[in-house]
Amino acid sequence: EASEADKSVQELILAVSALTTKMWLYFEDAALKPMRRHGITLDLDLNPYFFDDVKQLGEAGMLEKAVDGLDAFCTNEALPAFRAVKKLDLTPLCATGDSPSMKSSVYDEINQRVSEVKGLITQAKSWMDPFKGQPSITKADVDEYVKQGEIEGLRAIIGVYQKSRFYQYLQGWKKDGEYLELIAMLKTHMNTLDEELKTWKAELAKLKELIVVAATAREDAEKSLKEAQEAKGLSEEAQAKLAKGVAALHEERARAETDLANLLAKLDAASKALEAAKEALQKSFVVGTTGSSELETMIKETRLNPSGYQRKSLQDAMAALESS
Repeated sequence: EASEADKSVQELILAVSALTTKMWLYFEDAALKPMRRHGITLDLDLNPYFFDDVKQLGEAGMLEKAVDGLDAFCTNEALPAFRAVKKLDLTPLCATGDSPSMKSSVYDEINQRVSEVKGLITQAKSWMDPFKGQPSITKADVDEYVKQGEIEGLRAIIGVYQKSRFYQYLQGWKKDGEYLELIAMLKTHMNTLDEELKTWKAELAKLKELIVVAATAREDAEKSLKEAQEAKGLSEEAQAKLAKGVAALHEERARAETDLANLLAKLDAASKALEAAKEALQKSFVVGTTGSSELETMIKETRLNPSGYQRKSLQDAMAALESS
């Protein structure tokens, strides 16, 4: 039977799941769509867009000519002119190094920058993967986690939001997280409370049946005593004993009615205590998702021990009636 607590839990799960979906869509609009508009997708192959050997570019030939031209100018024209100046050393202006060294240095830097750019694009397109940062996770794994109670959409936002404070809360909704453990505890206790209520109601029904049987037996006994009292030929001593017996039955019936009223009051109090415990569990769950230790404490405190009533008193009363 579905309880209010289960209903609240399911509504909370749907709310958190909707939130994680919106968190992913927010990232989608802010970061992923702009990249897609520029052709950056998860399966983008960068190799066709970059040369394996940057020296094969046409611009590389022009660069080499410029380097050779600068080297020739410094060697053949600038340096001789600089050396003619006796009071000022201008030769550092042509300290470019030899042409092959200049070319090698330029090519090395270009290759390094190309590698870095490709790395940045690769890193950027990796954000298209909803399970970024979880290399061992597959879609099948995530589907299985959801079946085990994990919030749907949670795994998709881990890579994006894992450094946020709010993510610390969301971690509790993972398949092995503390909130799923608390939900399991909640359901276990709710089921136990329901079973206790069913058992008590069944025992109360049995008790009422025994009370009716006992009351009928007392009435029959009282009737028999009265008939015996009215019989002729009884001695005064016998009459006194019968009168005493009738009075005792009256007192016993009065005590039984009082005991029954008290017992029913205790049963009613116990039933209300259990219902209150269920309500406390239900309400405490929402509080507990932002303070799970408080929820766990409240669940433990609502174990089946309602004040003012012990099951033994009911069992004793039933045993007494059965033997009467």
